Parts: sequence; C-alpha cells; structure tokens
Amino acid sequence: MGKYYPVCLDLSGKKCLVVGGGKVALHKARDLLSAGADVTAAAPRFDRGFQRLKDVKLLRKAYGPADLRGCAVVIAATSDPEVNKQVCLDARRRKVLVNVVDMPRMCDFIVPAVLRRGDMTISVSTGGASPMLARKIKEDLGKRYPACYARYVRFSGEMRRLARQKLPAGKRGKLLKDIVYGRAWSLLNSKGVRAARQYVLKTLRKPPRKINRD
Repeated sequence: MGKYYPVCLDLSGKKCLVVGGGKVALHKARDLLSAGADVTAAAPRFDRGFQRLKDVKLLRKAYGPADLRGCAVVIAATSDPEVNKQVCLDARRRKVLVNVVDMPRMCDFIVPAVLRRGDMTISVSTGGASPMLARKIKEDLGKRYPACYARYVRFSGEMRRLARQKLPAGKRGKLLKDIVYGRAWSLLNSKGVRAARQYVLKTLRKPPRKINRD
C-alpha cells in the first residue's frame, strides 16, 4: 500500500462525477452532496435511492470520457472492472483526481471512514488495507464522541471568535485553553452550553489585575 498525505478537500460548487448507479455509487453521491459538490452520476440504470437525491444530475447512459469535462473529482463505483479501469485511465490523462472503489492502486486518493459531529470531522484510514477495521474504529470513536460534540464544537468556535475580539493576542491563550481543558469545559459537560457561555462572558468582563510596582 502507498503512503497517503491526509487532506480535506473543499469541493463546494465543484463538479464531481460518480460512475455507477448501484448502492455504493449512491453512497458516494450522497457524501459528495454533503460536501457541497455539484454532483453528476453516469450509469445505464440507477438504484431507486437516487430519486431522493434531487440535486444530483443523472446521465442515464454508459460512461464516456466526455463525462469528465470540467470535473474536479471522479469516483468509479461500477461492478465492471474494465469500466472502472477506463475511468481511471481517462481521469489521469485529464488530471482529474480519481478514486476507484476497492482498488487503491487505481486511486489518487482514498476515502476514509468518517465520523462527523457538526463542524468536527474525524477520519480513520488503514491505507486501504482494511476498510472494515477503519469502520470499527469509527464506530468506537462515535461512542467516545457522541452527537453533543456538535454543540461543543459550535460553542468552542463561538468563544474563540469572541476572545479574538475582546482580548489582545498575548492574553487569549489562557482563556482558549480553559474553554477546552478547564472550568469552561467542565461546565459544558455538566451543565450545558448556557452555563459555560455565561462563565466565559463573565471571565471576559473581569478587569485586568493591577500590578503593584512598589
């Protein structure tokens, strides 16, 4: 297996192509949509689940190289190895990032198992060696970081922005650390966002300590 450089792609508004119309292709199209991509899918037939993806443009035909025009990313998810191979070759000629499902050697990138909690994203990859193990680790992490972490992330971001507005750079560090390690974090877990926010706002209102220079 190759070594990979972990990276998060901004696909907002970018054209992405999914080649295939089955369950796996449906899953890939849904994930791309959730990232804000402009998604097209090409296949002679589509799983009925595609009907619920109103924002996906469906090309009801066999894949052709012209389908790659303007694409930033293509994912090949058909049951035909020859079609998948052709998608890989065409994409690389056109400098389009390609992923062929379950074929790491045909991929410019691999898609990790992903746990999302609002703006927090945790990715787990085994470099293509064992996707099943990656899924198990993701499930374990899901128990460690439940859905409430979406609120925690939102709160932390809000307080960080406030600290940047109210405090000079040299004085932010202590408060920012408190938000995720100290009293604010304890309140967040025990009493919720409102109590933690009140504590941080009270901290920000405290006048700076006077230094006795005598």
